[in-house]
Amino acid sequence: HNPSFSCYLRKRSMRVVGLVPFLTLLSTPCEAFAIPSSFSTSTSSTTSLSSTRTPYQPNPTIMDAPYGSWTSPITSKAITAGSVGLGGIMLDGSDLLWQEGRPQEGGRNVLCKHSPTSTTKSERGAVDVTPAESNVRTRVHEYGGAAVTLTPDSIMYSEFSTQRLHALHRESGVSTPLTPEGDRYRFADGVHDAKQNRLLMVREDHEKPDPVDVVNEIASVSLEDGSMQTLATGRDFYAAPRLSP
Repeated sequence: HNPSFSCYLRKRSMRVVGLVPFLTLLSTPCEAFAIPSSFSTSTSSTTSLSSTRTPYQPNPTIMDAPYGSWTSPITSKAITAGSVGLGGIMLDGSDLLWQEGRPQEGGRNVLCKHSPTSTTKSERGAVDVTPAESNVRTRVHEYGGAAVTLTPDSIMYSEFSTQRLHALHRESGVSTPLTPEGDRYRFADGVHDAKQNRLLMVREDHEKPDPVDVVNEIASVSLEDGSMQTLATGRDFYAAPRLSP
């Protein structure tokens, strides 16, 4: 009999489903709920109800498998095959360069040049600069870093398979390795020192392959013969070497 409560019920009638029947139930005399004489609580009627149930049938298409080991038609390759990652943007004179990560080519990284008038341009209006067999990527710090350094005569880049520095000669288009054979050294984040004809780079020395023994340094690399000189060492981490103006 509370007017405000009645008003609330009317306004909220769509959200109190079951409340009105419940109130009606409370106001109904008990004798209205007398159990019919035909109703039986015997075990026979319980048995008859149970006998009509459909026995459980396992689904043959459902398989048990350890967590994370089930197969799926949706693979990582299917998700990433159509995407191309872009990064490492830089200017080479008036040319715009960038790196493309191509999952459809096994994750290969390619240095590209914006060339919208080329007949061989990609859908991004670019042509490949580095050779078809190359993979422009460094493993310095494991997560990588700047893998390309520009000089007037060559484009220097880290080749992923060997981690050696390669020189892509501008005139001939031929790529040749600069640093020594082997996987001892890794290079990244270079800057060209034109006065001394060298590169200044972050260098990792993996002579002792255990991660705690890997040495981070700043080193110079001669553009004439690939010889190296350590410039800074003794710290756990080095990054971004730059020449003072």
